[in-house]
Amino acid sequence: MSRVRLSEAGERTLQQLWGPALSSGAYRLDATASPGWDTIRSFTVAPSPRNPRMFIEKAPRRAARASLMSYPGLRTPRMQAARYAMAMTLASPGTRRHFSSFTLHRDRRATEFEHEPLTVAGSTLATDFFCHLGVRVGANSKPTAQLFDLKGQPLGYAKFSWDARTARDVLTEARRMRALEGISGAFRTPRVLSSGESFGRPFVITQPLPSKVKQLQQHTELSIDDLCSIAPRTRVDSPRSSRGLQLLADRLHALLPASLVRMPAQGLMSLIHGIRSNDAHVPIVSYDHGDLVPWNACRDDGGHLWVWDWESSIEDLPAGTDAIHWFVHSLHGPAPADLANAIEDAFSRAQPALTALGLSRQGAHLSAATYICLTIEKACSLAYSNDTWRTNRVDQHAVARLLALGDRHVVEALL
Repeated sequence: MSRVRLSEAGERTLQQLWGPALSSGAYRLDATASPGWDTIRSFTVAPSPRNPRMFIEKAPRRAARASLMSYPGLRTPRMQAARYAMAMTLASPGTRRHFSSFTLHRDRRATEFEHEPLTVAGSTLATDFFCHLGVRVGANSKPTAQLFDLKGQPLGYAKFSWDARTARDVLTEARRMRALEGISGAFRTPRVLSSGESFGRPFVITQPLPSKVKQLQQHTELSIDDLCSIAPRTRVDSPRSSRGLQLLADRLHALLPASLVRMPAQGLMSLIHGIRSNDAHVPIVSYDHGDLVPWNACRDDGGHLWVWDWESSIEDLPAGTDAIHWFVHSLHGPAPADLANAIEDAFSRAQPALTALGLSRQGAHLSAATYICLTIEKACSLAYSNDTWRTNRVDQHAVARLLALGDRHVVEALL
């Protein structure tokens, strides 16, 4: 039986996770059981096919309820109230029929087949689980799954790649989190439980956060010491010695042949050259976080800082980029209406942290220019990966303004 059609974001999530498995012919997605096909996993669409936010794998009612009630401190009261209502509904006998659902099946006649991603993930953990699949919107969408044991307790968090860019991100996250080994100085991060591939696409599974955590809300909830510890300094050197800046230049060289991003990529190459041409010596960090925002950080009931989502981390960069990023998004939200103005405000607010990191006035301007380079490179990579600027939060107009702002900081660093 054919399944209900989902929104564009919902259909994209299904294709990103199971596209190769479905194309192999050994798997299919249906509304209910199909003769000759084995049921692998079944999901409820929440809250609706037109507006899916997650796919909740079917599980015993108590376990389903417990899973939806986990981590209340990471959500707003409104979001948690919606989850509570969903938990009560799914826990009531006979109410599931009011929700749309779909089932993943495998052809019994298939004698040689590759296991789909969730099956492979389960084999690496060597334990049974059910999951919530997140439905993400925007250019940076990728399949993610919260994993729960059969009692509904958090078991782990899985991130799956679906193309070359997301494969790079997943591998970067696994490498950085393994290097951190769960704790580094003043902060903690989940450990890697396992990793692997399905249909040639990498995935990583990390351990769950402590149960009693609270997401950060205000820009003041990270101290200067916190901002300095997350990206540790290794040396003081010229920007041209930065392997991270060279990595950005290498990525841009790969994008230059694409007409969609050629002009901003050329402008960014010029901006990187301007930074690397400066003779100043600046603090260089061993690695940055790359996306230090309130929704990627929390504190547990002991006050310990936890930081996750390291997929954008780059090694050997001029210091200060994480601090600027923190103030951009802790003050202006996930998608600032005027990103250039938000960066300038963040640059001003971050001055005490930049000074604590050892940056002079000249070095601070180079740090701001480096941060702008990171932002533009990510925007270009996302547009190239999705073959459109339409889904980007940072569009072509914003990129043009950022290039001008970056050039201004390079000039200020020369004065």
